[in-house]
This record gives sequence, structure tokens and C-alpha cells, in this order.
Amino acid sequence: MRKLMQRLKTKLAFWAKVPPKRKRLFRWLFPVALIFLLILIFGGRREKTTELTWQVKPGDFKVTVLAGGTLKAVQSQDIISEIEGQSTILDIVPEGTVVTEADVNDGKVLVRLDSSRVGEQLAQEEINLQNAETTLTDAREGYQIQINQNDTNIRQGELTLTFARMALEKYLGSRLTEAVLKQKGEVKPGEIFASPDLEGDAQRQLKQFNNAIDLAKEQLSRDQETLDWTKKLADKGYATRGEQDADSLAVKQRLVETQQAQTAYLLFKNYDFVKDLTKLLSDYREAGEGLIRIKANARSQLSQAQNRMVTRQASYQLTQNRVKRYQTQVEKSTIIATQPGIVVYASSANPFQSRQGPIQAGATVNQRQAIITLPDISRMSVELKVPESSIDKIREGQSARVTVDAFPGMSVTGKVSKMALLPDATMRWMNPDINVYTVAVVLDQGMPDLRPGMSTQVEILVAERKNVLSIPLSALHVSAGNYSCVKLVRRRPIEVPVVIGLSNDSFVEVQNGLKRGDVVLLSGAATLPTLVTETPKAEKVGPADVGTGTQQPVSGQPAEPAGGKTGGKTNVNTGMENTGGAPRPPRQRPIIREQTPN
Repeated sequence: MRKLMQRLKTKLAFWAKVPPKRKRLFRWLFPVALIFLLILIFGGRREKTTELTWQVKPGDFKVTVLAGGTLKAVQSQDIISEIEGQSTILDIVPEGTVVTEADVNDGKVLVRLDSSRVGEQLAQEEINLQNAETTLTDAREGYQIQINQNDTNIRQGELTLTFARMALEKYLGSRLTEAVLKQKGEVKPGEIFASPDLEGDAQRQLKQFNNAIDLAKEQLSRDQETLDWTKKLADKGYATRGEQDADSLAVKQRLVETQQAQTAYLLFKNYDFVKDLTKLLSDYREAGEGLIRIKANARSQLSQAQNRMVTRQASYQLTQNRVKRYQTQVEKSTIIATQPGIVVYASSANPFQSRQGPIQAGATVNQRQAIITLPDISRMSVELKVPESSIDKIREGQSARVTVDAFPGMSVTGKVSKMALLPDATMRWMNPDINVYTVAVVLDQGMPDLRPGMSTQVEILVAERKNVLSIPLSALHVSAGNYSCVKLVRRRPIEVPVVIGLSNDSFVEVQNGLKRGDVVLLSGAATLPTLVTETPKAEKVGPADVGTGTQQPVSGQPAEPAGGKTGGKTNVNTGMENTGGAPRPPRQRPIIREQTPN
């Protein structure tokens, strides 16, 4: 106490020696300096405590893939021009018109195209169709006539052949005719003439010649006997010379008749029989060959008639098809609604088609060119582009949350419905260094006033853990493949190794090394005191649920941040809930320490 009183007296004595001007200056500067020092000490410490530390608490940890996309209708109908060539739009409903079920039932007209050119072609084809029908009828009648004519000609040929055979059988007999017709090679008339099977007219004529010879010989014999008796009587005087001469003349006459009968027989045998036989055989063979020619000609004529009928039938069918096609085009020049939806012009939906000119009344469209896209907005989906570094984390059926840029305060849920197997060729053409895959997310329910083409942000949940510890990435240190963080223990920084698990772009799961309530320093600290190494103690935090598409990290190995490489609008975002009560720190890169701490 005495020492304190002595120091106080000394200071008062020193203050008494100070000039008055300096005393006034010290009175003003001392409070200002004191206030400034207090602000630096307490204000800076409060800011440092709020921004550069993080209190570890358990919470739900989510790994998501965030990507931008556009709304599309699950079912969409493209209305195209089905008129050949080019046609002009006469009338079209305004873009944005909502087509309801009542409009579909009433047959609401969406587009009217100019069909005057098609109408002229239809009139000409109808005339051609009438001509084709006439020629087809003529060809059909000609075909039937040809069939009947062929039947008549064949019957006549068969009759001619039958008659020729009958004539041959009449002349030779049936048995000899059958043998002659079966005989191969040249026919020998002598053998046929001498055949015992000879019948018919040839046999009758042969008998007549033989009978004539026999009768002439018999008459000659009788007349010769009469002459002999007359000579005997004349020698005895009982007959006159005239009677003898008359009997002698009768013998000569019978001799001539006998020679004539023998000559007629030889002529029949050597000439008439051969001639008649050859003629009859020739007639029969000619009739057979004629029947073959008639049948062949009948087939040829029938084939020609059939070809004419088929050709004209095909011509008629083609003309009829053209008439139907033009009739259909005339009908389809008026396009009506067949399903509900909202009217979107093709030039608005497809930027490449807009180069051909906007869709409007008076515009010219080509065949198969889209005029209107009619999406059904009752069920919508989102088409988004996901980079190749994140596509392996996405699976069909994963849940997603969709936020429409036009309605930032509203969001809907959905599910991944489809994933492309190959990268998007259009994006690859624009930038060969980036590969993105098209992913479709179907909304579970619709939102009012949704329109195709609206920009959206889609957050796909790829993994989730319940009641786990996590720290910001800025609190994580990496050294030689090992992870650690700086923990404050009684205001002293201690570096502790940690085992990490899942991670996203802002937070990382801590499986071992920290416990609930620990406070860790972030990498933004201005100065770090001397660190003290501490061996981690395992703490059981609680059960964890792992989402599909994520593998458990190996202890001590780095975990790949979810999303990885990003491109375009696609990046990786966190769904981590703020469980520490402190504000969420900005994203910073982990501190890289060159040496392993002692």
C-alpha cells in the first residue's frame, strides 16, 4: 500500500510539472485512443469469432447435382404441312392459344392452308381416273372374250384331230391304226397293205379288185370253153364260121377285162393305197400339231390379254391413289386440333427454323415442315444437361427438386425418368472440349402458368446421410494425402487428423476425429498460433442413410467432391442444413500444408 501511494505521489508530481497546454492535449487524446483500442480489441475479436470458426453439430448431409434446364411437355404433337410442294398459310390461330378438350371435341381449326393448286391437280386426276376406268373395263371384257375364243379354238382343234383319227381308222381299221400311230420312224405302206389286220375301206377296195380279177378269169375260162366247143362243132359242120368268130371275140374281150382288173389291183396297191394312207396319216399329224399350235396361241393371247388387264388395273390403281392422295391433301389443308395443349409456333420453338421466316398468315411452308407444336402442359418435364463428371452419380428414379426461374418462390418435386447413353451432339459441336448428357426429370405435379421453354434449376438428390457431423471445406487441411483440421480447445488451436466421408461443394462429412460441440478454425484466420497435434478419438454419431449412386470413401483417402467438373449452367450445390447457428461461410479452398504436423 505504501509503495502504491509512493508511485501515485511520484506521478502527481510529474503531472504538476507538465505545461498546461500539454495537459489539455492529453485530456483530449487519451479518451480517443482508449476508445479506438477497445474497438480494435473487442470488435475485431467478435468478427473473428463469427466468421472464422465453425461449431460442429450433427445434421442431415445431402449430396446433390444442380443443373439448369428448360421445361418441356411429356407429350407433344407436331402439326406439319402434308400438302406436296409449297403452300401458303391462309389462317392460323394466335400463338399461346390454349386448346381444351372441348375444342378437340368441337374440331377447332388451328391452321388453314391454300389448297387451290392441289384442287386443280385433283380435278385433272379425276378425269384421268374415269379414262383409266374405261380402259380397265375394256381390258377385262377383252380378257373374258379371249378366254372364250381360246376354248372355241381348242375344241375345234380337238375335233379336227378326232375326225382325222376316225378317217384313218375307217380306212385301216382300229387295230391297225393304233399300231401304225404307235410305230416310230417311217411308215412302210407295203407292210401295212400285207398286214392281216387290214380292215376298213382299204380292205373293202382290195376285195373288190380281187373279186373283179376272179370274175374276169372265170368269164374268160367259160368263154374259152365255149370257143373250144364252137371250133369242134364247126369242124363237124354243126356251127358256122360266124359263130366261131363271135365266140373268139368274146374270149378276147374277157381276156382284156381280166388284164384290166389285174392292172386296177396293181394301181391300187402301188399308188392309191399309198396315197390315201399317206394323206390320212398326214391329216392326223397335222391335226395334232394344229391342236398344239392352237393351245400355244391360246396361252399367248390369254397372257397378252391378262397383261393388258393387269397393266390397266395398275394404271387405274395409281390414278385412284393419286386422287385419294389429293383428296386427303385437300382435307388436310384444314388442320384441326386432335389433343389439348398450348399453341406454340414452330419458328418460336426451333431457332433454326426461324431462319426460314416466322410462322404467320401469308407465310410459305414446305411439305413435312412443322407449323405448330402442341405440347400438353398437363404433364411437364425438365430437360437438363449434366456434365460427364456427374452423370455417373445420377440414376433413374432419383428424386429432384425443380425451381422455375419465373416463380422463384415456388418449387415442385420430380423424378429422373431418362438418361441419354451418348453425349449431346449439339453441345459437342459447339464446344468439343465439353461432354454433357441429356437427363429428363418428370414433374410429380404441375404448377399453374407453366409454359414450355421456361428456364429452371434442378437439384437432384444423389446421396443423403442422417445425423452426421460435417465441417466446411475451408476448415479442412490436406497434407500428403492425409486430412486434418484445427480445433480450438480452451482457446488454444490444436491440429487433429480426421477421417472424412461424403462431400459436396461446401461441406464434408467427418466420420472420425471430431465430436459434437467442437469448434474448428476456418482457413481465413489471419494468424494461427503454434499448433499442438492431438490423436483423434472415435465418436459414434448415429446411423447414416446413404443415397443411391454414391460409394463409401476409404478411410484416410480423399473424397471426390460431388459434381466435380462443371460446364455451362451445371455445377454442384449443397443441401446441407445449417446446424451450428452460425452464418454459412463463403466457399474457400482447403489449406494445403507442405509438411506433416508434429
